[in-house]
Amino acid sequence: MSVDAQPRWFDAQAIGTALERETAPDAAELRDILNKSLELQPLTLAETVALMRVQDGVGVGRIMAAADEVKQQVYGDRIVLSAPLHISNHCGSECLYCANRKSNKAVERKYMTSPEMREAALKLIRQGHKRIFLVSGQLPNADIEYLAEAISILYTAFDGVGEVHSVNVNVGALESHEYAALLESYVGTVLIYQDTYHEASYRAAHISGPKSDYYARLNAADVVVAVSRLTRKTVIERYGVAPEKVVVVHNAVARHEAGRCYLVPQRIRHEKRVLFLGRVTFQKGPEYFMEAARLVLQKNPNVRFFMAGSGDMLPALIRRAGQLRMGRRFHFAGFLRGEDVDRMFALSDLYVMPSVSEPFGITPLEAMLYDVPVLLSRQSGVSEVLEHALKADFWDTRDMADKICAVLRYPSLASELVKNCREEMKSIRWENAADQLLTIYRDVLGGR
Repeated sequence: MSVDAQPRWFDAQAIGTALERETAPDAAELRDILNKSLELQPLTLAETVALMRVQDGVGVGRIMAAADEVKQQVYGDRIVLSAPLHISNHCGSECLYCANRKSNKAVERKYMTSPEMREAALKLIRQGHKRIFLVSGQLPNADIEYLAEAISILYTAFDGVGEVHSVNVNVGALESHEYAALLESYVGTVLIYQDTYHEASYRAAHISGPKSDYYARLNAADVVVAVSRLTRKTVIERYGVAPEKVVVVHNAVARHEAGRCYLVPQRIRHEKRVLFLGRVTFQKGPEYFMEAARLVLQKNPNVRFFMAGSGDMLPALIRRAGQLRMGRRFHFAGFLRGEDVDRMFALSDLYVMPSVSEPFGITPLEAMLYDVPVLLSRQSGVSEVLEHALKADFWDTRDMADKICAVLRYPSLASELVKNCREEMKSIRWENAADQLLTIYRDVLGGR
């Protein structure tokens, strides 16, 4: 694709056509759109515009209530804050809305010095911030070395209690070697921000300089790396990225990540243990795990189910376990870290990942490091690399329960699953993923 061409994922004509609608949706249409949102399905342009046309208080209230429910399903009460730090107001662009535009002689230009950056970072740390978002003016040479130095300085700021966990930057479209310089400084994320996608408005506001190029940011990515074929399909179909741009490099796990060995206590060796470990949110499918557990316990009461993790659905699931009278056989371990996670994997007879949608999902690989058989949702990326793992659709709790029972009832089946997955794990290594990424980088750089 030409850098001066409109990207496939952005259809300005379709957006303009959708925005021609002036009428608000009736009660039935609004209900259908909101129900679709509550099922975590993406809305079309037409449906999005319909919501924009709602003006009455009752309708707006329904939209706000649905938005809050979706937010709780996906994120819970989690809020992530990033503190902006403007390190330079030198700029080579002429953007009419910005006080830092090149022609503004009333502004005193300044590059923040290294000591000033460190002091600013310490002030933010003392306020409780752990993530910093670097902002600067955009010069023709992009000042990448200056940004890379700033990132390194901020990571070394420490006040005796807190420190910076992630430094993110807002930049224009860069060359490959410039992205590499940021990566070498351990940048958190690189945001390429577009003020508006309306081309006429953009050109009217950005008169000259690096930022005046409307297409530069839209076509910034030469290659998009997805962690699974499932994610690649989503990127292509939902965001309209050209298929030839999207490649797959699967995640992996290192054998040395399995630490010490853990012996199963004598008092629980007569029981079977099934584990769910992850965020207790809609995406991870914890309610399907609980329903499968209910079905299993009807057939085999000598099983204990463990749900390790925290999330917005945890209180409701605790109540649900009580309603189902499963409290003596279904246990909530809470949020675990470090050695407690390793111990939980090692003491399990089966690990279940019933995710509704999982771009990849590394936890099954971590379970397999301890020779624990796994049962995966077919709606997960990791299922693409584990041919011999048991799989089920997340919604088919009866099939899930039958497979749990089979693994627990037949030790030979569990042993065969472990044996086959152990062979597959030999090729699922970070070294292989790194080699694939290096090849992609070299191709982007023209073989250099």
